[in-house]
Amino acid sequence: MIKIKKSDKPKDSFHYNDSDIQAKIRDDFYHLCYVCEEYTPRQFEIDHFFPQSVYEDKTHEWNNLFFICSKCNKIKLNSYNKCVETEILNCCCDEVENLINLEFDSINDCVKITSNNQENKVIKTIELLNKIYNGINSTSNSYKYIREEIKKEIVDIDSKIEIYNQASIAEKKYADEIGKLLKKNTKSKSSNFVSFKRTYVKNETNLINVFEEYFD
Repeated sequence: MIKIKKSDKPKDSFHYNDSDIQAKIRDDFYHLCYVCEEYTPRQFEIDHFFPQSVYEDKTHEWNNLFFICSKCNKIKLNSYNKCVETEILNCCCDEVENLINLEFDSINDCVKITSNNQENKVIKTIELLNKIYNGINSTSNSYKYIREEIKKEIVDIDSKIEIYNQASIAEKKYADEIGKLLKKNTKSKSSNFVSFKRTYVKNETNLINVFEEYFD
């Protein structure tokens, strides 16, 4: 999950299926599913963070409308945010990247999801993310596809960092190329699974001081 700052609601729009509402949400979330972070330019859905089946009054509330891919929406659906006990972190309000660490474990071919915070919302968010990324307690097999895509992103940034580390001072132009992979606001596929790539850089002490400026 990455922190998202939503813009103001479009004027003269009411229904969450209005085209201008959907376009605004898509842009606010940089075309990234707010749960799995996959770049989803076309086949996206609007998630009611607090489900409309329970909170009917929030059906068209601007701050309750989130950008989500169909795979994550099926898994999340009505299992979360139905009450305080099932509430997850809100990426528009909570500092999600500081609260939860996402790291791809290439040796065990899984996603490590950790946190030093034992707040219930954090625990429930980790539970959801384990369903999404590792298939734990989930009937969906979409996690296999997602992990393969994350692996591709890590291999890509690893190869670019290797070139960067071998480059001379005059060739540090490679830094900008790597930096694009660490930004969420590119509205392009380069921002796919951005928090995983940021974790990769954070784990390398010689890189974090160079690339932290790209963490938007």
